[in-house]
Amino acid sequence: MNTSDNIIAIITARMGSSRLAGKVMLPLCGKSVLDHLIDRIENAGLFRQIVLATSQDPANEPLVQLALRRNIGIFQGEENDVLDRYVKILRQWNAENCARFCADNPLTDMETTARLVRMHLDNHLDYSCVKGLRLELGLVELFSRHALESEYAETSPSDEMRRESVGIFIRENASRFKVGTLKADPFLHLSPYRLTLDYQEDYEMLRRVFDSLYRGHPISYEEALRFLERNPEIASVNEAKVQKGANRYWQELDARLQ
Repeated sequence: MNTSDNIIAIITARMGSSRLAGKVMLPLCGKSVLDHLIDRIENAGLFRQIVLATSQDPANEPLVQLALRRNIGIFQGEENDVLDRYVKILRQWNAENCARFCADNPLTDMETTARLVRMHLDNHLDYSCVKGLRLELGLVELFSRHALESEYAETSPSDEMRRESVGIFIRENASRFKVGTLKADPFLHLSPYRLTLDYQEDYEMLRRVFDSLYRGHPISYEEALRFLERNPEIASVNEAKVQKGANRYWQELDARLQ
């Protein structure tokens, strides 16, 4: 699929984390977790611009310097208002759609992302996702500017849950928006593994995956899953860790999507 002028990629990142501080800058085979995600997005060729969305906290300066080194966009906004950053990025880069990536997912499924982008743009959707996806495998959501501007106007900056997890409001009010979903593939989207990075155990598991599979270019998402399927002792390193409460609510809303 060729790069589209109608959609940009936004990566949400920060250095602060109550569970694993500085996690997105941890090394995997000589590159940071964030560098690996940027490589994946660039390699996919789906977006006219990649923008790193972080906060004005001085602790995030390493992220700013990484964005400058990688020649991607950078936007610094309010610490606890991710939605504010997204809306202002869409305005600044004059974009009508965006894909939301989380910097702590260095094995993000770009093949499924390409399918989402095609569906989202072809059908002029407000919100696109994989219905039923296990969040531990790494979430990608697509939004129209119209949907995020509506959410921005109707939610208060004090509503931290909805302003941080920008898809919740749209899921709660799905009937008001044009929503498209892909059906979850039993292996790609429902496998019982944790590929996201929240805990030290997650990092240890990812380090072993990268040490085994990384050869200078992005690891195939499916290849990573097949590796864990063949090596249950590695998959078990972080299997006991669970998602936080807000993410469980996100999954409850997921069941309501058409």
